[in-house]
Amino acid sequence: MEPSRKRSTRDSNLKKRLATAAVGIPAVLSLAYVGGVYWTAFIVLVAGVGMHELLTMARPKGYRPSPGLAYLVLLFLLAGFGGSGWFLPGYFEPGLLGLIALSGVLLLLGFPRCSLVDLSLAWMGALYLGIFLSYGVLIERELSHPFFALLMVFGITWASDTGAYLAGRLLGKHKLAPMISPNKTWEGALGGFCLSMLVAAGIGCLSFSPGFSLLLGAAGSICAQVGDLVLSAMKRHFGVKDSGQIIPGHGGVLDRFDSFMWVLPVVYYFFKGG
Repeated sequence: MEPSRKRSTRDSNLKKRLATAAVGIPAVLSLAYVGGVYWTAFIVLVAGVGMHELLTMARPKGYRPSPGLAYLVLLFLLAGFGGSGWFLPGYFEPGLLGLIALSGVLLLLGFPRCSLVDLSLAWMGALYLGIFLSYGVLIERELSHPFFALLMVFGITWASDTGAYLAGRLLGKHKLAPMISPNKTWEGALGGFCLSMLVAAGIGCLSFSPGFSLLLGAAGSICAQVGDLVLSAMKRHFGVKDSGQIIPGHGGVLDRFDSFMWVLPVVYYFFKGG
């Protein structure tokens, strides 16, 4: 591709990203502020679309994970963990046993077309999304100031992403994980780490000690960057650039919420203990 065409494509993608962010950020923050069933529905939607993207990425490689099993396990885990047993009082263990038994039956009836790898992919996707995203529901249900906690989640996530991008572009020289994500650098990772601590300290300045906020920002940024690299490894394995195309200029839902998922439990446990 010619340099001028590359520049034009890059500028076009940047405009799409900014336009999407201008609409998406206020919308998501509004849902977090309103909370209740609206926020829970948003978390379920993110989990469901993310599951669809994982299943879609796997198929070109020849895998055939069962969508029915994947969505069933996903919803079960969201209800069981996110609802803290409220949705399934006394039935979590039997329900989990039933789903494992169902997996065995699917393997038996679908053999050899249905393989252990296919079942493992369905379970891994559901476990990964269901348990991590359930903390989005737990924050809203169990913390005394859920919007403040979610604001901290978004602040750390966005600061880590932005800091890593800017520092990487300006100072990046040493590759962080060249086999997984060639464009990421140690300098970028440090930039995201530092900006996350500053943002966490700013958000938490009226409620927490500086040390607590800085530690939260540091832990959140580390987890955010690990979450980003985990999705990069998945995409590298499946041979795709983006997890999907549902968000203009940003790719898929997983591309946007990979770090957010990992920051949710960090903020939940910090706020619970603090």
